[in-house]
Amino acid sequence: AFLCIVNAGALGLERIAPWPVLGAAFLGTIGLNLLFPGKKGWMRHANAAGISDNSSAEEYEISQEEGGSESVRCEVSFHSIVKYLHCPALRRASLECSFGSLSLYFSDVELFEGRAHADVDVSFGSMELYVPANWRVINNVSSSFGHSALDESPLKTDADAPVFTVSGDVSFGSMEIRRI
Repeated sequence: AFLCIVNAGALGLERIAPWPVLGAAFLGTIGLNLLFPGKKGWMRHANAAGISDNSSAEEYEISQEEGGSESVRCEVSFHSIVKYLHCPALRRASLECSFGSLSLYFSDVELFEGRAHADVDVSFGSMELYVPANWRVINNVSSSFGHSALDESPLKTDADAPVFTVSGDVSFGSMEIRRI
């Protein structure tokens, strides 16, 4: 386009230069990009150099609370994560998943004083919680245009079994609690 504008006199385009030429170049660029999509090479090299583009995010944190209990926070966005928790005294878990997938295994977890609570927030994603078979699980999750399910295997839990309460929201996604 630049050469066409500079040489408009020699090409006989004095009357139509420069805006129609720039518009045609712009539309031609869009058309060629649609026909021949390419890889973003500069982003591949930037990520190899350790520079993140933050298009997907994962945050995971275990913090100590008063009395020796622990709190877990896990956030997943545009990502797929599988986590195995190792926690000797879990009191609270805050789990968020948006546009991704989160699988969380509670197989090596002891509940603080026999009780724990998980707050879940799922939007446009899927979450699977794997809990020990001897836990009593209370599912208080509300779903709007989504699915929330608890594996109701024919189990007999003791009256003094640990109680794990799950509450929160599922919007346009799914959350399943499975026993292992």
